[in-house]
Amino acid sequence: MWQEDEVELLRLVSNIISNALERRQMMLTITENETRLKLAIGNAREGVWDYNLDTGAMYVDEPWCRSLGYEPHELDATYAAYIKLVVPEDLALVQDEMDKHIEGKTEYFDCIYRVTTKQGEIRWLQNKGKVIGYNKEGKPIRLIGKFSDLTSVKLAEEKLVEAVHREKELGELKSRFIANTSHEFRTPLATILMASESLSQYWERMDQDQVKARLVKINQQVVHLTKIVENVLQISKAHQGRMQMNPEMTEVVELCKGIINERIQLEKTAVDMVFDSSVQSYRLPLDVVLIRQMLQNLLQNAIRYTQGRPKIKVTLTIMANGIELRITDNGIGIPETDLPFLFTPFFRASNAGHTAGNGLGLSIVNEIVKLHKGKIEVESTLGQGTTFIVSLPEGKGGN
Repeated sequence: MWQEDEVELLRLVSNIISNALERRQMMLTITENETRLKLAIGNAREGVWDYNLDTGAMYVDEPWCRSLGYEPHELDATYAAYIKLVVPEDLALVQDEMDKHIEGKTEYFDCIYRVTTKQGEIRWLQNKGKVIGYNKEGKPIRLIGKFSDLTSVKLAEEKLVEAVHREKELGELKSRFIANTSHEFRTPLATILMASESLSQYWERMDQDQVKARLVKINQQVVHLTKIVENVLQISKAHQGRMQMNPEMTEVVELCKGIINERIQLEKTAVDMVFDSSVQSYRLPLDVVLIRQMLQNLLQNAIRYTQGRPKIKVTLTIMANGIELRITDNGIGIPETDLPFLFTPFFRASNAGHTAGNGLGLSIVNEIVKLHKGKIEVESTLGQGTTFIVSLPEGKGGN
């Protein structure tokens, strides 16, 4: 006969054995599930994490550490160590989303942000997690979650946005081209047509000088049209990244003097043009053809948009890492609202009036400066004049 205390002891032992067996079975199931999870994650560029809010300890699976370029022992198993990998600009976003979830304001922690790998590469992650453990006071003490690598998705999105933006820009460019160049083409074409018709109808009545005058006029207009087409092709190449440059060591002071003298000789009306340089000689790697075009365009604009006698000053100053060119005129100036769009292809200032132009000159100037890794700025006062400031560094520039 079993005594009552013996029966109670046997019951207690059997419960302990039963609980141990259940626990063992549960642990086997957990291990199997963890194995399956790791296999699934390994094939999906994902990683799991487990964060203890009380201790700050954070477990991240080893394959995920290695995907960021680290061996597991190279990173402390703490939340503080992993948060340091977040790109500084995204840190506030991550902390805010984490705090909101811990405070119970969101059902899940879900955040997309950037991290820096050991090699300095930027990767996009989506991090999802949830509080699964609380203390006796109901305060969250444990979160688990997973990382997903979204880098390829984000890169694809960026390329798509860039393509859409480029397509939109191209559409706007075409619209401006039609609006701004139709007049530029119409005028020389009308001149060519009139000259050719008069030659056709009155050839026998014309003397040699009259015929020659009309042929010269046709030739001038053809040259003008060719120049417009060349400008369009040049700006098109620049926007497609196909504009080439061939830098060579160039004597900048002599180059500027030569271009200014050429411009003075080309002008039919009187122009006051002064060149001032802080040095007698200075050499810089430049594409002479492009720099000549750049300066000629700026000088031509300064003359074209001046009412009365143009007074232009070109100043060359040697800076710490290159040169600075200032082209100052006494022209009509540029409205402040137009300044942000000044280097946009086919854009013309609102006060340009009937002055000839197709809005390509300054856009080409800007592309030439960018190709030399330089920058161009503009200062203007309406009715008083404009100064273009071109900075060209000592580097070789190029694509």
